[in-house]
Formats: sequence, structure tokens, C-alpha cells
Amino acid sequence: MKMFHSRAVVPGLAMLTLVALLLVTWTRTATWHPLVPFCAMPSCNCTMPFDARAYNKSDPLAGSAPVLETVEEQKIAARTLERLLLNDTVDQKRVCRNVQRLNIRTYCLDTGFQVAPPCLVYSFGINYDFHFDDHWGQKGCDVFSFDPSMKTPDHRRSPNVMFYKIGLGGVDTDAFVPRRNMYVTKETTWKMRTLKSLVTTLDHTNRFIDMLKIDIEVSEWEAVRHMLDSGILTQVKQFVVEWHIFPDMPPRERFQQLIKVLSDLERAGFKPMGRHAHPLDRHWELLNIQSDVSYVNTHFAKP
Repeated sequence: MKMFHSRAVVPGLAMLTLVALLLVTWTRTATWHPLVPFCAMPSCNCTMPFDARAYNKSDPLAGSAPVLETVEEQKIAARTLERLLLNDTVDQKRVCRNVQRLNIRTYCLDTGFQVAPPCLVYSFGINYDFHFDDHWGQKGCDVFSFDPSMKTPDHRRSPNVMFYKIGLGGVDTDAFVPRRNMYVTKETTWKMRTLKSLVTTLDHTNRFIDMLKIDIEVSEWEAVRHMLDSGILTQVKQFVVEWHIFPDMPPRERFQQLIKVLSDLERAGFKPMGRHAHPLDRHWELLNIQSDVSYVNTHFAKP
């Protein structure tokens, strides 16, 4: 039996002391930026809060709500967004009696909401994963898939699924500069269109969109703002979206505008019937929130 010697403890204590000193030093010297007040992790790009070119001056968010100029205002807005996106309870049965869950998304099967031919589905944000799109295509729906980040040209994937190398945004432009992330590793430009423009181009102005899916890495805020302002959401029955708030984007002074998007969406009749929060991102101090929310347009509900 080996004996435990106190001398072996000394190097270990010295190492722990060194690590503690380094941690304290790093915490005191962490880079801080007024637009990213809670960014303290080494991976955060605190010196560049956002790419100004990616936020077009004519974007629909501008003017929808006051700009938050103080850190305290931004903190309060951050807590509100955390509650709205992560913590608020969902009264599922009050919104939809018959629901179906497919992976992280929830769908309503009540009368008037069943997704069955002739059905129309729009899907934004694919990243080479067509499971959602193929599922509804196999059900007989006309599915239109969009993603400007893929190195894939426009093509018909299957008899019912059509892919377009176009992104969804709050303005029509052929020169959108996307945010750098795991999907965008070098500077590029994308072709972006609003939902209203795409519906018009594809000649769907006289059809309802049975299912609208959006997962577009923070561009959803401008896109949904334009949908609300243009009135195009009156044609949408069900809406599933992944909301994003990253440490560097959207700009912190615009948080009140994001809250306005969520409140106006509910005012337009869209009630949440399911929510899936990514547990590793539930740290409002770092302003890193991702939440998949499934909505049903209650204006379509039959008495």
C-alpha cells in the first residue's frame, strides 16, 4: 500500500494558486465595449460589436422603437428578451388542441391548420439539411427552400421541393454582407429578398402559406419586422422560427426594437404553442440566446 505524502500536495497547491491568480487577472482586464456590456468570454469579439454593413441603414427595424443609449436600459431589455424567448410558459392547449411534435418543432393539427395537399411550405435556412423540407414534400406539399450560404445552385431537389440560393431579409438587395460565423468564414455578398417579394415572384399571392420555417442566424429580426409591416403574415397559418441573440449581434442599443417585433407578432395573432430553448445558451449575462418557437396564427382559428 502506497503512503500519501504531504510533499506531493505542495506542487498541486502551487498550481491551483497560479491558476486562481491568472483567472483574477483575466477577469479584471477583460475587454469591455459599451454596446456589448456583458461580453466577458475570450471568444467574444468585444471590440467589434457588429458589422455595420450587415445592418442596412434602410432596414425595417430602424424607427420601430426607441434606441437604448444607456447600459442600464440595455440590461433591462436583455432581461425582458430572456423572459420572452426562454422563460415564459406556453399554454399549448389554449392555442391548439391537437399538436404534433417533430424534433424540436411543434405543429397544430386543429381544423383549418392541417398541413395537407394542396399545401404550401416556405423554408429558410437549410445548411444542407433538408429533413424538414423533404418531410413536407413527401406529404404532398409544394415546398420552397432558400439558403444563400450553400454552395448549391438553384435546383429541383424532388418533384415537390425546389431550392433557391436566396436569403431572407428585411430589404431586397443583391449585395448583403453576412455576419461571420460557423457558416460564413470569409467575406462574401448574398442575394436577399423579403418574404413579400418572394411570394410575389413565385406567384403565391393568392395562396396561404401553411408552414413558414425560418432559421437564418439573426437576420430573422429584420425579416419578421418587414413581414409585420408589409402585412404578408396574414397569409401565414403556422410559423416556426429560431430566434438568435449573439454576444456581438444584434446591436445592444436596438434591443427594444426586438421586443417590439415579439409584441407585434403576438398582436398580429401569432401565439406560441411550443418552445425549445438551447440549454447551453441560457446565459443572459453573455447575451447569447437561441430559442426555437412554434407559432400558430389564431386569426385562422374557426369558432
